[in-house]
Amino acid sequence: MNPDYRFHGRSMTFITAPDATQAERHVARVASEAARRRGVTGHCHESGDVPSTDLAVFLGVGETHPHVVEELSRRDRFAPSSPLTRGAQSSRIVSCVNQSADAVAIWGADIEGLWVAVGRFLRGLRWKDGAFSSAGWDDEFRPAFELRGEVMSSHFTANTFFQWSPRQWFEYMDEMALWGMNLFITIPIHMADWDGISPWSDPPRWVSEERRKEWDTHWETHCAVSQRAHEMGLRYGLWIPANDVPPMMAEADWNRGGGKYVCPSVPEARRAIQYTRSRVIQGLPHVDYWFVPSADNGGCPCDDCQPWVDTYLSLAEEQFRELAKWHPGAKVILSNQALTHEENKKLCARLAEPGTEWIEGVAYAPGSNETYIQARETEEYDWIDWYQFDAEHRSLKELSRTMPPSKKLFLYPDITHLTRSQYPVWDVDPLVAWTYHRDTVFFRPRGYAEVFRRSAPHADGTFPYSEGIYDDLNQVVWLTLSCEPGRTHDDILSEYWRWHAGEDAVFPAVCATHQLEDSWRGDITANAQVETAVLETEKAVRLARGTGWRLDLLRMRALLDEWLKNRLRAAKLLESGIIAMLRDDATESGVLRAIESLDSAIRSLPEASDEVLRLGESLLRAGPRMPVGRVRHVTGNLAWMKATLKKALVDPSVRSALVADVIDYERGVYYVDCGNPVRDTFCVHGRRYTCLDERSYQTPFSEAPEIRPSQNSLVMTCGEDDGIVYRFPDLHPDRKYVVRLTYFLPTLFTYRETRSQKLEANGVEVHGPLVLPRKRPETFEFALPRASYSAGETTLRFRKAEGGVTTVVSEIWIRECD
Repeated sequence: MNPDYRFHGRSMTFITAPDATQAERHVARVASEAARRRGVTGHCHESGDVPSTDLAVFLGVGETHPHVVEELSRRDRFAPSSPLTRGAQSSRIVSCVNQSADAVAIWGADIEGLWVAVGRFLRGLRWKDGAFSSAGWDDEFRPAFELRGEVMSSHFTANTFFQWSPRQWFEYMDEMALWGMNLFITIPIHMADWDGISPWSDPPRWVSEERRKEWDTHWETHCAVSQRAHEMGLRYGLWIPANDVPPMMAEADWNRGGGKYVCPSVPEARRAIQYTRSRVIQGLPHVDYWFVPSADNGGCPCDDCQPWVDTYLSLAEEQFRELAKWHPGAKVILSNQALTHEENKKLCARLAEPGTEWIEGVAYAPGSNETYIQARETEEYDWIDWYQFDAEHRSLKELSRTMPPSKKLFLYPDITHLTRSQYPVWDVDPLVAWTYHRDTVFFRPRGYAEVFRRSAPHADGTFPYSEGIYDDLNQVVWLTLSCEPGRTHDDILSEYWRWHAGEDAVFPAVCATHQLEDSWRGDITANAQVETAVLETEKAVRLARGTGWRLDLLRMRALLDEWLKNRLRAAKLLESGIIAMLRDDATESGVLRAIESLDSAIRSLPEASDEVLRLGESLLRAGPRMPVGRVRHVTGNLAWMKATLKKALVDPSVRSALVADVIDYERGVYYVDCGNPVRDTFCVHGRRYTCLDERSYQTPFSEAPEIRPSQNSLVMTCGEDDGIVYRFPDLHPDRKYVVRLTYFLPTLFTYRETRSQKLEANGVEVHGPLVLPRKRPETFEFALPRASYSAGETTLRFRKAEGGVTTVVSEIWIRECD
């Protein structure tokens, strides 16, 4: 043992007062279990004779533990306690004396303060070789934000939280409480997503017995989570949209354009909305906050429900009145998602009126119109990829100024999604985005720390949105900064990995995390951090104290990146060989041989290692599903080449053109892979987008889509945006050019009835209104009018036409012609 450490040993006992509350005893149990998991003997004990132990840890809330009160009183006899320890959630940790062991007293002004203090104490110890050590304790602390929560989204059948048993929920709640979380928001029922059930009909109806059991398990789990939060002395909230009911309960005439959400202006639908909320409220044992999103989930576009903010507020108030009957003291949190500028102003004005004490505050959320500019302020993005919301030129700063001081402004950031989110990874490789989708193992400590620092000064509390433990590190970074905004992300990373992997593994684990944050930026096949991350994770696993799903996630991400990179590089080499074959022989027999070679090439691409498969199975038991199947479907350009050559065989009239595309796809004066951050240098205005899921191509993930990856990324604009703009210099006025375009409107956008656009070059029409393709990308070619480049350059402007609301383009060529 290092002689510089004053306190050390192999056993510790956490001692509560005889009249300690259930919550205090729970803290002691969690602390002792945390010690045991690190190889130290941990015990819980009530006051009295202290059993033989190397360290006695006295826990007290307020004045519940006489030994703690006595110790603090003795210490403060000549120096009053710091102002930090006066107020809610404040705490102190001090070294003290005990007749039979070294001792420490941990005091919290309330149970939430005690949770924070015990977590700080445990993570401040040095744990190694089944022993603990410390130089001593002298800590006074008060968290910066009074409310520090997480929306643990449990409304998708494929995410982590939906699949968890109560035991898994409880373990995670205990862990996060030690990091300072004091509000757990779950989704006990996202009614619009629960097909095949009608639990509150008379009598209840189920599409099958299996569906009934699934619902019963889900509901019982969330009731248990509500109870558990109460037993921990912490807070429970639930997320439920304003106007949905189980689909099996809804009538056809209840929908008036709101998708899966019923219209609250239909009297029968409104009664069903409020009845189902009443049943949820009555069934949950404890509720502190009722979070009602204004949109993203919910809303109705019919004339009777507009402006939506009025309908939304009236629904929320009715729901609060029922909430108050069963859970006195509970409050409602609203959001401003998808509200227009005028509706935002109306919301803020309403919050200032008397009689709104039931509203705790507003969540600044993914899809809030104010996000449009705030994203630019936080990470220099120039847009937010939420297609259904109009551009809004207000910021979080202005919202914080507009809201009345009596109401709180909460941050509700989406820190779980890679792209198409509130704060996307802006320069992500589009192939990475397609492969991993939005929901994947995601390490972004530096990025979210910067978002926090820029946005937190305008807020009163936070509860980020999460869909599973694959973003656990992001959650801890955000949560720790909510307690201590002055911490650096490097410091938090070190503490995180020291706690979860052990002292020896800290350095390689931190290095790997940094590399994995950057390994998706730009072209992954040229990113050297992929291999470095693999080596560092290997070191971390070798040096770690035991194993756990957090270290498995780190290792799995590094291995998946490596596998993806290897497949893409192998595909590129094989592609070059097949192109060389076609250059030598583009006859029908040559095309047949190329197709056979492509079949062989696709089968020869690197497969998952045994370690990847093992980790995938192991992590599935913890909850997250790994995208092994999606990586296996990545074939670079090979699948597209095969499909194109098959078309060439079927139709000899286009054979030479299609083979020429396979041989030299990018030929021309200019070629732009729109939306690819490293291959899109001529874009003046537009938003990057990557088509992510099977809805885009109506192709299930059990099949690889036979499109070229460059067709999968695009630039687009929506709503009131003026349209896409590209500028191309150095064109010769005396030459002829054509412009070739790949157009594709992903299914995700086609809830719009109109999808027509036109193209102008320096104000001259290139093509008139054209309906954008929906099922597959299509290529079009048009003459570029001489007048459009007479000055030696041309500016292409894609404009909405015939009521269209979207402009898109996936690829642009400018080619010389005879």
